[in-house]
Amino acid sequence: MWDVIVVGAGVAGLAAAEMLGRAGRSVLLLEARNRIGGRIYTWRDSIFPIPVELGAEFVHGRPAVTLRLLRQGGIGLIQVPETHGLFLDGRVQAIDLVQTLRPLLEQLPAPQAPDCAFSKFLEQTLPGEGMAATRALARIVAESFEAADPEQLSLQALAEDWRVRGNETADYPQFRPIGGYDRLVGTLYRRLNLSQVRLHLQTVVTRVRWEPGRVEVHARQLGQARVFQARTLMLTVPLPLLRGDQAPALHVDPPLPEPWRKALAQLEMGAAVRVNLCFREAFWETQAALRALAFIHAPDESFTTIWQPLPLRVPVLLAWAGGPAARRLAEWPEEEIVQEALRTIARLYGVSDPGCYLVSARLHDWQRDPFAQGAYSYVRPGGLAARRVLSQPVHDTIFLAGEATDPEEPATVTGALQSGYRAARNLLATVAGVPITPPIA
Repeated sequence: MWDVIVVGAGVAGLAAAEMLGRAGRSVLLLEARNRIGGRIYTWRDSIFPIPVELGAEFVHGRPAVTLRLLRQGGIGLIQVPETHGLFLDGRVQAIDLVQTLRPLLEQLPAPQAPDCAFSKFLEQTLPGEGMAATRALARIVAESFEAADPEQLSLQALAEDWRVRGNETADYPQFRPIGGYDRLVGTLYRRLNLSQVRLHLQTVVTRVRWEPGRVEVHARQLGQARVFQARTLMLTVPLPLLRGDQAPALHVDPPLPEPWRKALAQLEMGAAVRVNLCFREAFWETQAALRALAFIHAPDESFTTIWQPLPLRVPVLLAWAGGPAARRLAEWPEEEIVQEALRTIARLYGVSDPGCYLVSARLHDWQRDPFAQGAYSYVRPGGLAARRVLSQPVHDTIFLAGEATDPEEPATVTGALQSGYRAARNLLATVAGVPITPPIA
C-alpha cells in the first residue's frame, strides 16, 4: 500500500510528489497524458524559430516559488515589454494599460461590499463616449486576461486581483522562461526522489473509493484496468474533472463533503484558444507604431488579443481567444479557426492577405483537451472563499491541489506550484498529528 497516490502530473502534482518523496513517503504519481506538465505544454518544431507555448507562457510578477525553481534549473527569464495597443473603430491606438483602466480601478468596490457579476458592474459604470477605451479594455480584462464570461465572473475576485496590479507604485512585470516553460517541468521532475516516487503515464483515473485513512483508485492504463491502494490521496486535476462536468470525469465515492462540493460549484473554468503562427517574414515590422506593440487588444474580434514575442524579433504571432470568444470557436474546424486568426490579423495590422506570408500554424483549444476541459479557473459571484475551502484536507485523507485551489495566485503556474507544496505540507502535518486549521464541518 502506498502512503500517497497523487493524481495528475502537472506542476502541482510534481511539486507535491517532490516534497513528499523527499520526506520519505512512498508516492504513486498517476498521469492520464503521455507527458508530464499538465497545462504547461511547450512544443518544438524545426519551422518555428522559438519554442511554441501551447499553454502557460508568462511568469507574472516576481513569485518566489517560481523564481526559486527557475534558478535551481538554471533557467533565465526575459522580460516582456508592457507595450499595448487597443483596436477600436477600425484602428490601433497605443495605450498605457493601467492608466486606461484607471477610471475603472478607481470605482472598484471595497472588499466588504456585496459581490455581483462583473458585467452588471460594468453596465452601471463608465458611461459616455469618453470612456469607450476603458470599457473596451475592461471587457478584455474579463474575457481575455481572466478567460471568463463577464456574466459569471465575480466582481470582488477581479477587484482583489487588480487592487494590487493597479496600484500606482506596483511593480508587476511579466517574463517568459528562456528556452520554454517545459524546462521548469523538467527541473521539477529531476528533483523527484525516484526511490520513493513512481510515475505512471497514460493512466486515466476513473473512480476513487475512500474512507478516512484509506483510498482505492481505479484507473485504465493503456487499456487495462488497474486498482491502486493508499492511505491518502492527492487530487491535482483541473476543476471540471473534479466536478464531473463531462467525460472523462473522476467519480469520488462517497462524494466529497458538502462544503467542498459547494466550493467547486462556486468556481468556473475559463476557455481559451491559442493559435501560434509562423510567417516567412515579420510583415508588421514595416510599421513603426505596430512594431513596438507587444500586445494588441481587440474586444470585438474573434481573437481578442494578438501578441508577438517581444523583445525577440522573430516572424511569429500568437492569436488568443478567451472567454466567450473561445466558446464561440468551440465547434469550428481547426482549419477555419486558423483562417479566422489570419482574418483578425489582417484587420489589426492592415494587411490584405497575411496568409500569403504564413509558413506554419499550431493551434491548441483547451476546451477540447479532455484532461483539462478549459484554460484556468475563475470565481463566480459570491464564491470568494471557495479556494480557501478547497485548500483544506478532507478528513485528513483527500487533499486537493492545482491552481483552482490556491487563494493567493490562482489561474497561474505559481498558484499550481504553491498549491502542490501546500497540500504536501498539510499531508505531512496530519500524518505527524499536527493540527492545520479547524476542520470544515
